[in-house]
Amino acid sequence: MWFLLSILEPIIAHWFFPLVKNAYLSSLGILIMALGVAIFIVAMISMKTSWRVGIDKQTQSSLVTEGIYKFTRNPAFLGFDLMFIGLFVTYPYILTLGIAVLNILAIHYLILQEEKHLKVTFHKEYLKYFSSTRRYFIF
Repeated sequence: MWFLLSILEPIIAHWFFPLVKNAYLSSLGILIMALGVAIFIVAMISMKTSWRVGIDKQTQSSLVTEGIYKFTRNPAFLGFDLMFIGLFVTYPYILTLGIAVLNILAIHYLILQEEKHLKVTFHKEYLKYFSSTRRYFIF
């Protein structure tokens, strides 16, 4: 048992001990997480009654293009991304880096699925919105 622990200890240390120790970085991470939460809340409020979790093919809703949705097609998902980035910046461990990367990739996949659904549901209205508004603020 001790032999196994002596082999695993350096591996576990890299997963659970910080890559960088910096109080300013931790504060920045908390600010990034707070910004992500704020963007997510604004996105939910902007959606009003059109807010859905996942792709709902049965319920009719309207395409929201106002408020924060003028600047990005996916503010709620952008908020989640910022929360995971902030988590890693606050706690810069290999484990939190892995969590952030996996979640950001999964969220991007969800965005692509949602875009397919919205193109089918809203046709020309969504295509016009799609061509004039970025997926994220910068991309």
